[in-house]
This record gives sequence, structure tokens and C-alpha cells, in this order.
Amino acid sequence: MNKDKTIKYTLSVCISAIFFLYVTGGLILNTDNTYWIINSFSIDYKQHWITWLFFQNSPLLQLPLTGNYSYGMGLSTTLAANDSIPLMALASKLMKPFFGLPNQYLGLWIFICFILQGLFSYKILEKFIDDKYILVISTIFFLIAPVFLFRLSLGHTAMFGHWIILASINMYFSSNRNLLKWLLVIVVSLLINSYISSMVLLFFIAFFFKTQVEKRFKFELMNWVYFIGICFFFIQILPIIGLDINVSKYYTGGFANYRTNINSFFDPGATNWQHASIWSSLLPDLLGSKSNLSGDYEGFAFLGIGTIALLPICIYSAIKNFRRKINRSLFPIILSSVFLLIYSFSNEISLGKEIIFEYNVPKIFKVYTESLRASGRFIWPVVYLIYILVFTISYKLITKKVLRILLTLLLALQIYDSTIPVKDLRESFSTKVYSVKPEWKLFMKNPIWNKIATKYDNVLLVMPNGWPSKQFLSISLFASQNSMNIDSGYHARFNKNKMSEYQDEVITDFLNNKFRTSSIYFFVEYSDTELDLISQEIWDKISVSHNKDDLVMEIDGFKIFAPSFFKK
Repeated sequence: MNKDKTIKYTLSVCISAIFFLYVTGGLILNTDNTYWIINSFSIDYKQHWITWLFFQNSPLLQLPLTGNYSYGMGLSTTLAANDSIPLMALASKLMKPFFGLPNQYLGLWIFICFILQGLFSYKILEKFIDDKYILVISTIFFLIAPVFLFRLSLGHTAMFGHWIILASINMYFSSNRNLLKWLLVIVVSLLINSYISSMVLLFFIAFFFKTQVEKRFKFELMNWVYFIGICFFFIQILPIIGLDINVSKYYTGGFANYRTNINSFFDPGATNWQHASIWSSLLPDLLGSKSNLSGDYEGFAFLGIGTIALLPICIYSAIKNFRRKINRSLFPIILSSVFLLIYSFSNEISLGKEIIFEYNVPKIFKVYTESLRASGRFIWPVVYLIYILVFTISYKLITKKVLRILLTLLLALQIYDSTIPVKDLRESFSTKVYSVKPEWKLFMKNPIWNKIATKYDNVLLVMPNGWPSKQFLSISLFASQNSMNIDSGYHARFNKNKMSEYQDEVITDFLNNKFRTSSIYFFVEYSDTELDLISQEIWDKISVSHNKDDLVMEIDGFKIFAPSFFKK
């Protein structure tokens, strides 16, 4: 790398780091700081952290690579299936001899995402823009893009890795045709998130057909072998990483719910996401779905007021050059974008509160719509391509002097316009740091918990479930930080049939006084009337019919049954 490139990319990294500090405050970089996770309104941050804590006890070499028996036992799903960023988890384990295991790596991951978001945005834009000042200002728009920062509001840490989408777009526009580099990008994306890896694979396919278009579809056997080989590799490596292909046994609803609304590009509010701020103080929050269960927030695609202000220039250019011949090498990425847009709308296309068109999904495609049910997420690459288009066209149509001033003003406007949501994010990451370690002792203060942790190997919930109980975090911390297994928690994917069978087994065991003496039972609550009633009935029964050696009591607000506690 020459000196000029080193300076440019160093500048990009520095700017990205500054905006990381602006958005987060920087405290989350401390891997021992977990209190921003504990205090977060988003249960997803907690889920990703808890999954990692249990994964620390798993062997380094195993199949699947992200197997996580301790978190769910026979009902367990993998770390990958729980969106806990396999790339960071496996890297942390590999570096354990040198640095030890981090208590949490989510903050470090967010920092890495900021750095690489800026770097790949810069690398894409420099292909079309040669003015350094305009290049830097345009890059900053990618760092403050609402579609990017909104994922932090949701607590979707793995899906904050938009940089790998940008990396694949950068490779599409690159003259380098090295398919092995594509293989590396695809593998990295698979180690981040399955949704993102699907987008990356689509851009790889688009890139391959771009090369075919440029060669006028001249047949070259080895290129096709590489192409088919990489696509085959993508499918085969999924179960090795821990991403299950067959999702029919999991919860599969939501395809027509977690979608993009047609007005999403101009809607600064996320429909039905009560904790998310409105991403504009100047533009109105547009209407979304009528349903109070709407998942339109997954299709949040607000462009930002600065980018929206530049759209008329692009529309003018499109009208003016309507008859101009489009570069053939752009057709694959244009078609990919159209596909992503249509898929993100789902089969129930909505505008504001109304569904304006719907159709039945052919049965052959349901394997995809069930596994990638949050279709609204597929709008992300489209948003970034709009950004690239807007800044590139503006650069071509507006004089440099005017554009420098205009972009600076629009950037300042967009930063001002998003002040409130960014402030909310920064405050959520800058919570007070407590001194209690390990964290489970924040919730369980009685000294008896230390004895319980040494006497039992497993934590069993009554009733078990794949959804989080009201005591999910505290009990999961107790189990994971004492190297115990737990039979259920909060799983992004869990086998609903197995769970139902296991729930019946738990009820039968208590009816027959058949208990696992190596396990402590926690009686938990959900917002599920049926499960809560069963749990209470079992608690009432065990409270009056246990052995004298058993410990049955409520400690620090936790109802527990510890078989043979006084014998051990």
C-alpha cells in the first residue's frame, strides 16, 4: 500500500472512531463493562451476551463449530443461531491463551463495525469521487445513516455488521476478479449473520454475471466451476457453522409481518418499536401498519434528511438521461437491487396503514421465506446503493466548490436532525458502572447461592420455554458464571416440537416425584397464563410434599427446589 492510500485509510479510520465515540461514548469498549447490557431495554443485547457466557464452556473444536450444549442442553441451539456473532466468539477463544476470555465482546464488535463501515464506504466512493473533501463528507453520511444506527436501538449486534454488505458492493465495483477473495468475504459474512450472508451471496452472484456480461457470456469452464463450487460451499458450510437449513421445526411465522413499508425511505419513525426514537425532528413520523403487532420496524429504511435533500438532483438526472444507454455491467446489480426491494416488501405490500397488494408465496419458495422471514432487512443494501447513487450523481452534476458547501451544510443538518436518537443511544451505552462481579450477585445476594452453585451441575426451569422468562437474565447469569448447564432461556431458534415434549416430561416428572438430583429447579414466570398457572400448581404441590432433605424456599425473590440439598 502506497503512502497516499495509507494516509487516506488512516483518515477514514480516525473519522469512524470519532463517530463511534459520538454515538456510544466509548465506555462499551471495556470488555468488563457489562452494565450497559444489564440496563438496556433491549433483551437482544442480553441474549447475545448470555449465549456467549455459556459458549465459553464449550470445546474449541466441535461440530457444529458454534455448538452450545450448556445453553439449552438437549434443546439447545447454537451460538450462531442465537445471533451472538460467531466471528467474535471463535476469535475470542483462539486468543484466550494471550488475552483471556472477554466478559463481553459486543462493545468491541460495535467499534469494529464503525471502523469498517467508514473504511468500505470510503473505498466504494473513491471509485467515483476524486475530490478528497467531498469523499470524506460523503463517507460520514454512511456512518450516521439511520438504517445503520437503528440496529443499535434494537440491540441487533450481529446485524450491525453492515460493513460486510458494503465490502461485497465494493468488490462488485472492483476490477479485481479474484473469486478466492469473494470466498473469504462470504465466509466472514456467514460468521456474522445468516441474513447478511444471504445478501453477500446475492452480490457475489451478481458479480459473477457481471463478469459474464463483460465477456459477452464467453464460456470459460473454470470460472463456472469456481462459481458453482462457492455456491455449493455456502450451502454445505451452514450446518458446520451451526446454522440449520431445515427451519420447519422452528417458529417460522412473520414473513408478511417483518417487512418494508413503501413509505419507509421517508419515514423517520419505526412502527411499533416503542423504545426507538424518531430519526428526524423536522420530518413527520409517517403512518405504518394498523396492527399493533406490526413488524414494519424491521424494514426501517429512512434515508436521512440530508440524503433526501439530494434526491431531486438524482431524479432530475434520471429524467434527463432517460434514453441514454445504461452500462451493461450495471444490469446484474440493478436486477439484484430490484429483487431485494421486492423481497423486502414481502407478499403483502403496504403503503402507510393500508395493504395495497398481496399474493400467495409459491410453496417452492417457502423454505426461504420461512428461514429469512424478516424480509424487511433486505432493504439495507438498497439503501446503501441509493447513497452511492446520490453522492455519485451529485458529484457529476454539481461543481465541486458548490457541492463541498452543500454537502457540509446537509451533513450538519442531518447530524442536528438526528440529535435526539443519537443522544438516546449514547445514554443507553453510558450507564453507571457498578463494582459487583460476577454479575449474578447483583440479583442473588444471599450467601446460600454459593453453596447451591457448588452442589448442582444443572439449572432447570419450571416451566421451560424458548422465550425469556421474567427472571431470564439473573438465572442465566447464575448458571453461566458458575459453569452450570441450563435447560432453556431465550433462543432465537428452538425446536418447538422438542420443547413441547420436554414441557410434558417436566409435568410428568413432578407428578411422579421423579427429580434430577444433580439439578436445581427455578420456578419462573412468563407473560403466558397457561405456563404460569402450571408453574404455580407445581410449586404449590412441591412446597407441601417434598423430602426433608430437599430445600424448597423463596430466596432473594427466586422460588427454588433443590433436591437432596441437605444430603450433599
